[in-house]
Amino acid sequence: MAVEQVLFSARSSTPIAQWCAFAGEHSPYLRTLIERQSQIVEALHQTAPETIAEAVNARISDAAAQAEPDILHRILRVAKADIHLLTALMDISGVWDLETTTRCLSDFADAALQASLLGAARSVIGDADDNLTSHLADNPDAGPLPGLFIVAMGKYGAQELNYSSDVDFTVFFDPHIAQSWLGKDPSRITRRLIRRMVHAMEAVTEDGYVFRTDLRLRPDPGSTNPAVSIPGAHIYYESVGQNWERAARVPAMPYRLWPKRDI
Repeated sequence: MAVEQVLFSARSSTPIAQWCAFAGEHSPYLRTLIERQSQIVEALHQTAPETIAEAVNARISDAAAQAEPDILHRILRVAKADIHLLTALMDISGVWDLETTTRCLSDFADAALQASLLGAARSVIGDADDNLTSHLADNPDAGPLPGLFIVAMGKYGAQELNYSSDVDFTVFFDPHIAQSWLGKDPSRITRRLIRRMVHAMEAVTEDGYVFRTDLRLRPDPGSTNPAVSIPGAHIYYESVGQNWERAARVPAMPYRLWPKRDI
């Protein structure tokens, strides 16, 4: 739907139409989103923005369990456009304060990372799937990928993402738990898994990209795998890790862990 159709509809006198008019006049990017994601504008007339955001995140979570990689990539990018338009309109209008706006963007990053990781797992794990199913049956609280977790860092960890932020995070795994369903060499499979996940987030398609990612805050990024074993991380931080590396984890850990677990 063209911007003009959105703005000069029967609801053109509503505050939502006025926000769209202001956004479309001053931002070519938002004008494009208003044209392409007009369902978000329509939904705002009858649905709370928080509910719309939750529905977008739920949509990509559902897709991760079923969709083929190319389809999942498109769903992720369309969802990003939905969230960007929603947060922009709520921010410009003053309906949301800064904290709510950045939290919405950070919650979407959570959902996108989870979906990308689970989508990557479906294509990478392969023969380990039966072992994974068995492990989850015996350990229902272990999470969808037992022994593997993500710690968000920087603005992402503090729920302060803005519209152009990349996402900083580190990935760790417990080799003893991971071996129970990945076999004797979990490092090899987790390396492929994280690279596939990053590709799902960063690849530029006709629908754009989701997020730029940065895994360089992991221990010794020049020589370690994208996913670092917990024992290896302990040795690094206790021996050669710099003070700023240890300090960087103090504010990050309580905020964004996935799967949710105690460290």
